[in-house]
Amino acid sequence: MQRFVIALRKISVGCVLAAAIAATSAAAQTTKDRNCVYPNPYTLLGRDDVPLERVDYLQSDGMRWLFLSWEGFPADGMAFVLACDGHVIAKREVGNVTQYGWGTPGRLGSGTGTNVTTSMMTRKGVFILTESWLQLNGKTIDLLWTHPSHVAGNLGQTRDTYQWSLHPLQNAIRVTGKHWPHMGDDVGAVALPEEKYCFHADANQFVRC
Repeated sequence: MQRFVIALRKISVGCVLAAAIAATSAAAQTTKDRNCVYPNPYTLLGRDDVPLERVDYLQSDGMRWLFLSWEGFPADGMAFVLACDGHVIAKREVGNVTQYGWGTPGRLGSGTGTNVTTSMMTRKGVFILTESWLQLNGKTIDLLWTHPSHVAGNLGQTRDTYQWSLHPLQNAIRVTGKHWPHMGDDVGAVALPEEKYCFHADANQFVRC
């Protein structure tokens, strides 16, 4: 498996955002496959008016995922699956990716599933980390499941955190969470209602159930 960052430029949008990105950033660097073509990222986007922050490749066994992320309000990004000759097999808007790794493979085999963490800061100062499960499905990238993992409001004065567990026998995901009404006050944490997501094969997606 190869995972590397071709270009990385840090941004500063407040202590909460900087700390969260530092904690979740995937910055491992390895050697590129010299037998494959690495297209210009702006050519893939079809535009050159976005300030790219990250250009991340994840590849193994002939599968090449590329995540392009850029600054802005909100920050955004795209996921691509590329052939070795550089042509695009599939693409999808995913948000500003700060962490990525292999996920559940689909019917097309190894390397077709990835999990990503994306971050955004809204204009109202709400910072959100989101986990998303992606899967290559022919010429499209399906979003299997997505859910916030951390939501900080009022510049970090309040926050919600979530964790989840996958239950293979039920083919379901259970999500639990906590709400902190005051910064640094762990005693005042309140449990959030449990959520359950069931897999629907027709949609190739986990949906609320």
